[in-house]
This record gives sequence, structure tokens and C-alpha cells, in this order.
Amino acid sequence: MLDHLRHLLAQDPKLAKVGLTGGLDIWLFRNSLKILEWAGSARDSYNSGNTGLIQRQAVRILDYLDGTQYVQTENIPSDIQPILVDPKIARVALLEVSQSEEPPGYLKHIGNHLREIISSPNVNDSQKKLANEINLAINNVQSWYLGVHDDAAQLIHMSPQQLHQPGTMMTLNHMFKLANNAFVGETDPATNQVKEGVSQIHYEAQRLATFDIMACSNNETSRPCV
Repeated sequence: MLDHLRHLLAQDPKLAKVGLTGGLDIWLFRNSLKILEWAGSARDSYNSGNTGLIQRQAVRILDYLDGTQYVQTENIPSDIQPILVDPKIARVALLEVSQSEEPPGYLKHIGNHLREIISSPNVNDSQKKLANEINLAINNVQSWYLGVHDDAAQLIHMSPQQLHQPGTMMTLNHMFKLANNAFVGETDPATNQVKEGVSQIHYEAQRLATFDIMACSNNETSRPCV
């Protein structure tokens, strides 16, 4: 249990091996915020007619979603540099492109630790419930980011003339909406229920490290003093 929490919140050994300091949770949060920033910038660039910036921001989004190991599989046009971000940060993808990738993508890696926490012998009911809720949020984010990925991949293969078309703004708005959902979640207007995103994952993961403190007793076998 404690090892899994350390990997989530303090330092993950697989991240340390590629030079990234910190736990899985904080890197998911930081990278998701950058994707939202780039999606907003790409959308704003449509009105100024800066089609080059639209495509560069789309490449940056793919760099973070695919990771530097697999972004080349997008067949990025030769006139666009394929890696436009810090390659060390983008060394770990948000999405899973290959089951053999190492380190695993953040969403899969966090999900793996959550499943281990749920099955840990010392986990309490509230922690188990919280871990299941975070897992649901991970699935939400996965779905939204797959949509962001599809939009970004479409944008990088469009010609300057196509990027000026009104339909491009629809794609940019859609990409921004999904990136925003992934970061802050989405409220279903019909049910008023929130589908959680990365922000909720970030704060709920910290709550996983909350433990009940109970007095021990030399007379009780269930809580002996050791």
C-alpha cells in the first residue's frame, strides 16, 4: 500500500530512471494543464490566421499524448519538427501506444497502482472506494484524450488552405472542449453529475494517503502494541 502511494505521490522509480522527479500524479496534472494550454492557443490562432502555430500546437499535444518514443508513428509532415517540447518531459506518454512501452503511459501506470491499492490487505473501505472513483476518472480522461488525439492528428495533416476553412474551427473547438473536460471534468446537464477529470484525480490521490489512527492495546489482539 505505502509503496504504491509513494509511486503516485512522491517518486516513481520508473520516472526517476528517465530523469523525472516526482510522483505519477503531479506529472499527469502538469502535462494535462499544458495540453489544455496548447489546445486553447491553437483555437485562438485560427482567428489570427496563424495556421503554422495551429499545427505546431497540435504537434506539441501529440508529443505529450504519444510520448517521444511513439510520436513518429503519427507520420508528421516533413516540414514540421516532430518534437517541439522538452524531450525529457515527453519521454513518458499520457496515453498507451504500445503495451510494451517503458515507462508505461501515465494513465495506465496510475491505473495499475490503483488496482494494487484496492487489493492491498491493509486498505480501508474509504480508501478502496476512493481508489475506485479515481479509476473511473482515469477512464474518463482516457476517453477524452483519445478524442483530443484524433483532432490533433487531423490538424497536422491539413494543408494551409484547409486550415483556413470554417470546419477547422469546429475541430479546434472540439479539441479544446475535450482537453478542458480531461483537465477539469464535465457536468452532465441532465443529471447534474460530474464526470471527473485530472484535477479531481490530483486531489483525490492525495486523500488516499489519509489513514485512520487508532490507539493500540497490549490487551487486544486486533490492535496490539508492537
